[in-house]
Amino acid sequence: MVTFLRKVFGRRSEPVPERRDDVQERNFEGLLENSKDVIYHFQIEPEWKFIYLSPAMDLYLGEGTVEAALSDPSVPFELVHPDDLEEMMRKVNDGIDYGEMIIQRWRDRDGNYHWFEERMTPIYEDGRMVALQGVTRNIDERMERQRQLEYQANYDSLTGVHNRTYFDSLFRRYDQKIDTEAGLILCDVDKLKQLNDLLGHVAGDDLLKRTARFLEETVDGGAEIARIGGDEFTLLLTGDGARQRTSQLADRLGEALDAYNGMQRGQKIHMSLGVAGVASSAGMMAELFREADDDMYRNKFGKRLAAGK
Repeated sequence: MVTFLRKVFGRRSEPVPERRDDVQERNFEGLLENSKDVIYHFQIEPEWKFIYLSPAMDLYLGEGTVEAALSDPSVPFELVHPDDLEEMMRKVNDGIDYGEMIIQRWRDRDGNYHWFEERMTPIYEDGRMVALQGVTRNIDERMERQRQLEYQANYDSLTGVHNRTYFDSLFRRYDQKIDTEAGLILCDVDKLKQLNDLLGHVAGDDLLKRTARFLEETVDGGAEIARIGGDEFTLLLTGDGARQRTSQLADRLGEALDAYNGMQRGQKIHMSLGVAGVASSAGMMAELFREADDDMYRNKFGKRLAAGK
């Protein structure tokens, strides 16, 4: 056991005779058995099998996982996330840089995946890799923090749709890196300021959240939705036929909005839409936005004229 631990942390050190001190032996064994890190020694040749696998794996994947893997070395390959299987196969076939840490996902008994980072050391005999020793650490908490930070960076905290930062990144991508047909709908929420002044910002926030839900349900995945300002949302469509699909979506939004307001007894949603499209997005995204913005203000001004204001 002592020799094994030295191999894991000391990489390719020369063989060291095991010490016979029973107390130290028990101490090292206790470190292995009680560590929350998963420590393993996996034999590759002459046949696959675990020489050692610490009990910590059961903490994350469920009781009995370690026993199953010790009996059947294919178990880890069945539990790894499908997207990570190729890297795992390369790991046991001397096909990766063993000086680099790898990150993989593993499925527990309830079907949930957990994140792990792994450092490993290959063992060679006569130039052939015959075993792997490694330490695998659970990083679920770190990945969740990262997910939350990414969400906060790209989503509007009030409405849950994408925010201005995400919208700007999309615009740069289609302006500088991807050349494709594109269409844009600007949606300006009418009367938001009056509602805030009359009933307070809680009512205004509720209107924005209802507007976001309405757009999501109407678009149904057909466009990238973002809130780019206090009262302004955008719908971006790209790819073949984007201009036609944008025009059709604008018509559908108008019809759906009339139907929505017809069923509302309380606060209705009023929006002014601006629609534009370009055959080629490269270098044209600023012009696309300008045209949609101009169209939106024409529609808003037309409403005011019709209302006699």
